[in-house]
Amino acid sequence: MKEEEKKKDEKLWWTVGLILVIQGFGAGITDLVWRHPFGLPALAIHYGAPTWITWVVGALGVAAVAWAIYREGQPKKAAASR
Repeated sequence: MKEEEKKKDEKLWWTVGLILVIQGFGAGITDLVWRHPFGLPALAIHYGAPTWITWVVGALGVAAVAWAIYREGQPKKAAASR
């Protein structure tokens, strides 16, 4: 993978991860405090998903951010050999 493509890939993982963290944990916290979630998890709950789906979305966001951190820490030679 070219260096430019690797940077785009890392930015994508960071962006997706942070959006999922905010959507998931933010909706979960607002649901606990005000009994009213927001965002995509709120739509999922409205259409029948269990309320714990917000925490799953947040955890997926943490996993995506962790993957982005892992990818940034890889040496350039290891990334080029894939």
